[in-house]
Amino acid sequence: MSIIGGTVDLTKDLDRPADAVFAAWSREEAQRAWSDPGEGWELSFDQFQFAVGETDVCRFGSAGGQQYINENR
Repeated sequence: MSIIGGTVDLTKDLDRPADAVFAAWSREEAQRAWSDPGEGWELSFDQFQFAVGETDVCRFGSAGGQQYINENR
C-alpha cells in the first residue's frame, strides 16, 4: 500500500457566533466528542493546542490498524 499526503479543507456554516464555536472547540473533551471516529476505531491527541496560531495533532484509525494523522489549525 502506498500513502499519498494531501490536504482536505472542510467548511461548515454554523448558526452560532464564531467566538462561541471557537470556545467550544478549545476544550479537548468537546473535540473528542465531535471527532469520535466510531466503534472499532481509536483517536488520540499528540498535541492539543487549539488557539489562534497553534495546531492540534491527533491520530485516528482502526484499532490495531493503519493510523492517520489529523492536524487542525
